[in-house]
Amino acid sequence: MEMKNKEEFKRYLSSLKELGFGSSGVTYYDTKRSKVIKVSHDYLNEGISYYSEDILAFKDCQNNTYIFADDSIVIDDKIVAYTMPFAPGKPLYMTDPLRIKYDNFMNAVINSMTDVEKISNYGVESFDVIYNMMYSSKKLSIIDQDEYSLSKMKTEDSDLLKYNFYQFNTSVMLFLIDSYFDNFVSDNKVLHEMYNSKDANIKEFLILFKKSLSEYASKEIITLNDAKGALDKRRIEKKYIRDIRCI
Repeated sequence: MEMKNKEEFKRYLSSLKELGFGSSGVTYYDTKRSKVIKVSHDYLNEGISYYSEDILAFKDCQNNTYIFADDSIVIDDKIVAYTMPFAPGKPLYMTDPLRIKYDNFMNAVINSMTDVEKISNYGVESFDVIYNMMYSSKKLSIIDQDEYSLSKMKTEDSDLLKYNFYQFNTSVMLFLIDSYFDNFVSDNKVLHEMYNSKDANIKEFLILFKKSLSEYASKEIITLNDAKGALDKRRIEKKYIRDIRCI
């Protein structure tokens, strides 16, 4: 997608819905094309920051979880922004873990495990997954192309797969546990070991976590709120920064 100049680009952005901004840039939503546009703060303010062609390196990595850039916006032969498919949902850090239906979330996580393998086989190394994970009732999406790169780790010795799973697993576990069920997990030897392991199987952890909470509550839990009696009673230092509205 090519623009004549910065003024035309800004007019285009003004017609879009702003979704939010992070440390690296601002995201907009083009409802007509169902595309998200990401542009750097520096370019909007100073007109001096450009993206490399490598931003499109993973557009052919087909999967249902990781949202990669699929096109670029060019001005004067320079990439000033990139586009991604729109991923519906809400960031996990803005979501109350006590209110989601546990089985739906667990199934979404399990479905995404295949995609962790797919991107690893493609040679993609993921970063900062924890604050770029979206959830929409039954599906997880991981956004923000800026945080991915082609890995120097060898795919054949599984180091990359282990690393990507660690990024993924940690994000899921911190969302469910941190500042809510730290005490409960630390008092359960098996859960505690899995929670602190770099090699834990996230599916096995989620199944055991539900089983343990259900036994504690003397009923099968539907949401984590069904086991609110197990919420932290001892103060634990927070690792996961949640939106204030979720606390």
